[in-house]
This record gives sequence, structure tokens and C-alpha cells, in this order.
Amino acid sequence: MSIGNRIKNCRTENQFTQKELANKLGLTPKMVSFYENDERIPPADILVKLASIFKVSTDYLLGMVEQKMPYGISSYSGQNESTGKSILFWIRKTGLGDDEVAEMLGISEELLKSYYAGESMPLDTLIKFHRN
Repeated sequence: MSIGNRIKNCRTENQFTQKELANKLGLTPKMVSFYENDERIPPADILVKLASIFKVSTDYLLGMVEQKMPYGISSYSGQNESTGKSILFWIRKTGLGDDEVAEMLGISEELLKSYYAGESMPLDTLIKFHRN
């Protein structure tokens, strides 16, 4: 399923019109339509907002996983916790050490570990993380 289909399905499941979703995102309804029709791909900041609004992971929206909230999270407990678990999952999957990831992101290991625990990650760091 494409990212556009996932956005549209989440929107309709939450009973939002395109206009209502656009207002929540600070966009025009036409931009929401572009995303839903796969004419444009939402940037990282909009993906994070969509995940928060729909209470799903960004991995789900991107089509990387089929479950809406991975890692056994049975109810939405906050985007920060989900992001922290996503970071930890990715690091364990790649076999990189915390020191290597921290260096790659330009942050300390202590700060990286605080993200695992659910500390809010600045958008620029999140974007660096997803690019690597």
C-alpha cells in the first residue's frame, strides 16, 4: 500500500475531511489531496505530524511495517516514546554501537540514550537519523 493510501485510510478511519486534516497540519486541502494521490511525498516534519495525529508510527505511514504501532505498543503512549523505540530498534538491527550512531548524528551517547527513553528529539536530529 502506498504512503498516499495509508494517509487516506488513516484520515477516513479518524473521520476527518481533507479540509480538517489540512487545518491540523497547517496546509491546504489541495496539498493533502496531493499526498493522498501520491502526487507529492510529505516532508519529514509533516510525516511526524501525521503520525501524531493518527497515532501511528512514521514507519507505518512510509510502508516499512504493516502494524500501525510497532514493537508491541498496544495503545498510543506518545510520539516521543515511539520515536525512541524506533531508534533503538534500528540501532540493534544494524549492529551499530551507540558510539557510532551518536557520532553519525553529531550528539553525545548520553543524549542518544535519553532519546531511547522517550526524550524529545529535535526535528533536525530526527531528519539526520532517517537519512542515514
